[in-house]
Amino acid sequence: MELSRVCGLPAVAAALALSACAKEGPAPRYSHVAALTADGEALCVAGGAGGDGRRPDAWCFDLARGRWEEVTPPPAPIFRACHVQTAEAAWIVGGADAEGEPVDTLWRWDLADLTWEERSPEGFPPPRRVKAGCTLDGERMLLGGGRIGDGDEQQLYGDLFALNLTTLTWEELPQLPDPIQRQAMAPMGDGTLAILGGIDAEGERLATLLLGDPDRGQYTGYFSSGEAPERRASHTLVPAPGGAVVAWGGHPTDTALWRYDGVGFTHSDAGEEAPSARDAHATAPSADGAALYLMGGDPFVDLDDPFLSDLWRADLTTLTWERLHP
Repeated sequence: MELSRVCGLPAVAAALALSACAKEGPAPRYSHVAALTADGEALCVAGGAGGDGRRPDAWCFDLARGRWEEVTPPPAPIFRACHVQTAEAAWIVGGADAEGEPVDTLWRWDLADLTWEERSPEGFPPPRRVKAGCTLDGERMLLGGGRIGDGDEQQLYGDLFALNLTTLTWEELPQLPDPIQRQAMAPMGDGTLAILGGIDAEGERLATLLLGDPDRGQYTGYFSSGEAPERRASHTLVPAPGGAVVAWGGHPTDTALWRYDGVGFTHSDAGEEAPSARDAHATAPSADGAALYLMGGDPFVDLDDPFLSDLWRADLTTLTWERLHP
């Protein structure tokens, strides 16, 4: 996708249907979604919310030219939803509507022409929810946990579902060990599902790393004799080179990248340049799994604008960051 044509050629401009070329970029936001275009040349973000309400827009950052372009927005609000990315599309499910009510809509965001399509999967879908954990596991999306309601009316889920992205069929899998929300999940190289952190039914942030087989519902906890990530929620966990997983964010002071290789944790140097601490950010892995792109989020400190819009790229082998914008 050539973003330089977004505001230049009528055919593409008609597809993207926008006139915001002069804008500097997307407003600060949190609880949005992010994905790389099919050609890997741009990082796109959509939805979320900011200090003045929901963000009903979508933007793409041209990685070669270093600038943002506004693109076709989602047909409905996207907020606190689950999303995964394949080579061709981002799949976005659940979250909350404009009134804050949970939804179960499934959107397909085409990452070649940036069009949106609502899809109607078959099978047994998960109940509506927000703040669930999800990950891409082969040709399926795994979605589990999350919640409905707030305060005394809050209900946490401890279930796990799989959406086959080829047949668009939902299947319910064995339960997670406990109800949980705002956890991060990712498959390791041997097929083990890793589940890190989150918030339990008592409202406590967790530092637990669970490792298991999602199809059998068998999980064990990893207990480190050395350094390991502290309690966190609304963070990132992604597959990394060598069959490992890498975690970042969700903690008010920890800005390290944490790599778990099946034996133990290592982390990035404290002196390295890194994004400021935050949660509810959006991330997208590169197609080869060697890099992770991060945009925006909710900081743990008071700022003039309560949310963030910066853009970074992490090398998941060297555990180093590069600031891309601004």
